[in-house]
Amino acid sequence: MKKNQNIRKHQYMHDLRNVIGSILSLSDLYSQEVDRQAVGLSIDYPNLIRSQCQQARELMDCFCEEQQSNEVSQFSPTAKLQLRPRNLVAYLSKKTALLRATTARHKLYFSSVLPNGSLLVNIDPVQFDRILLNLLSNAVKFTPEGGKIELLAERQNDQISVRMSDTGVGMNAAMLRHLFLRYTKAARSGLRNEPSQGLGLYIVRQLVAQHGGTISVASQPNQGSCFEILLPALESQN
Repeated sequence: MKKNQNIRKHQYMHDLRNVIGSILSLSDLYSQEVDRQAVGLSIDYPNLIRSQCQQARELMDCFCEEQQSNEVSQFSPTAKLQLRPRNLVAYLSKKTALLRATTARHKLYFSSVLPNGSLLVNIDPVQFDRILLNLLSNAVKFTPEGGKIELLAERQNDQISVRMSDTGVGMNAAMLRHLFLRYTKAARSGLRNEPSQGLGLYIVRQLVAQHGGTISVASQPNQGSCFEILLPALESQN
């Protein structure tokens, strides 16, 4: 039990670090008054910072609740998910300002391709935030200055596809085999000497599975990477 509690603590601390990193990015951009055209004229920095502080508090609340209930599982990186039908397009649209600001801090270009209308899925927004921030953190770490990161969502028959791609350094086949393992052998320092604990993509895979989905990656050395999440699509009740 103690070993499992330590594993869970490391997972929460890893994701809390991502949230704090995004707060730092927003604070830096806001205080430096960077070119608004580079990160979007309509970004509301104070409210974005507040929302990320709320995300950090919710992560800590989840961890504390688990400690109190003593329901810790080595194979489940999160407390019980609160899944509800949501319009993924609306959810992702609200996240693009944060993602754009985070990438701008590292002189990277962020874009999103979202369809008109709705893509209905069952998600827990708090936990899906963890998925997005882990994928973004991974892309940022391995994409050189001037590179591009893109978020795309679309329907594919009875599934919803969410893809995050980058123009970074990519990975070879040997790395891909171990990529989603806990404390993976594929862990490596980022291009800006960011540390790696080998936990981020393991957390992503487990959280995606708890949403009833799957995740895959396509990558080659020096040709970037593309992570794709497939979630069961819900039909509109209208």
